[in-house]
Amino acid sequence: MKRAVRFGSPRSVFGSGWRSGVRPVADAAWRNHAGSMAVELYCRSCGRQLTQSCEWVSEPAYDRKSADRKPPVPKGVLIGLNADDVVDMVQGGEVVGQRVHSRAGALAANPEDLLTDVLHSTGIDNGCCGSDGIDGPNRACTCGAVVATEWSDCWTQAEVRFLPDAVALVDAPEVL
Repeated sequence: MKRAVRFGSPRSVFGSGWRSGVRPVADAAWRNHAGSMAVELYCRSCGRQLTQSCEWVSEPAYDRKSADRKPPVPKGVLIGLNADDVVDMVQGGEVVGQRVHSRAGALAANPEDLLTDVLHSTGIDNGCCGSDGIDGPNRACTCGAVVATEWSDCWTQAEVRFLPDAVALVDAPEVL
């Protein structure tokens, strides 16, 4: 039986798209998990699997200095971000505001760990060579639910950050 790490109410996790046999784990269990475990991400709206089986690790594995199409998340790894990712907006050498790239609880993934054809562009999706992610969530599941922000432009990191309220983290099946 798969366990879903629940980020919201039981109704949202076990909505019409969820199969029976998925049972919730306590809220924020992923934040308190020591070590690693095999997990997969599923769309909360329709139950579609979005990532291949990945190792769940703690935030220190996230490379905040990554840029220019290099992934801050190693292939085969999912990372839960414990704090808001906020950057200063600078104009004329002065900080004029802040932009929130993602809220606490976002799930960072390497783009190579996405299953084929499960996400498509949505909303404001700018960039010259890919998606710059500046305008917020820009990826939707095939069911239409907005689930993530992708950064893939020539001057950004290569990353997909899932919205914690849009996805469920599920134990990957054991391989014998």
